[in-house]
Amino acid sequence: YLAAASLASVWQALTWIIIQQGICSALSTLCAQAWGAQNKKLLGSWLQLSMVLAVICCIPIAISLTFAGDLMQKIAGTDESGLPFIDDATANNVNLFGAVSAVGAIPAALFGCLNSYLVTMKITAPQLWCCLVLLPMNAGLNYLFLYKLELGFVGSPLATAATRTLLCVLLFYYVFVFRKIHREAWPERFVLWDMSAPSAPLLDFQSPRPSVVRTRDSPARVNLSEADLVEAETAHADSAVGRDRLLPLRRLLTFL
Repeated sequence: YLAAASLASVWQALTWIIIQQGICSALSTLCAQAWGAQNKKLLGSWLQLSMVLAVICCIPIAISLTFAGDLMQKIAGTDESGLPFIDDATANNVNLFGAVSAVGAIPAALFGCLNSYLVTMKITAPQLWCCLVLLPMNAGLNYLFLYKLELGFVGSPLATAATRTLLCVLLFYYVFVFRKIHREAWPERFVLWDMSAPSAPLLDFQSPRPSVVRTRDSPARVNLSEADLVEAETAHADSAVGRDRLLPLRRLLTFL
């Protein structure tokens, strides 16, 4: 059991680099730039995008944790006698440990994103108090699952997953419900579905051509009748529908 728990922990540490060193580090940089430029709404937009991306990345990570024992067994290979370095029993225990731990992958990723968001605004007390409260609770859950409920090997990853979930829920409740710290730096609409941003030029190739009036003493000016303006706006709206449907994808790719 100890070997299986150690191997599963190694696999978790390797996969967690994607979230911790990838998404959270990028979020810290982007949020710092937005906060320094006094663009506080953009700060919330980056948080929203990072949380969406973190949830998407957690799906393959959770799948890899579920089959971590089999993957590590294939990677380790066999010795000279043909026996695997990781036996089948240990691989199955690694799979079990990883599958239970995968439950807390998304809450841990969301907590990391929210922590980077708050640190940018020089807010650290909520994270500190949440960790101080749940640290002894984690020890209590381990004792409860391992000895009182006698869950055995599964009790340890289950306690860790429960602690990560409670940590995420507690911090989100404190920030978004109890104190509402996010109101200062939060966009009015969810960034992926905000269709208010311009996605096409005012006049495209299907729009009526404006007439240009030139005089000897005055610069060129555009002269559009009211009917031309209505027709141009209609053509622009029709041509922008397809572009607006791809706007959420473009925003996500911009974050990447």
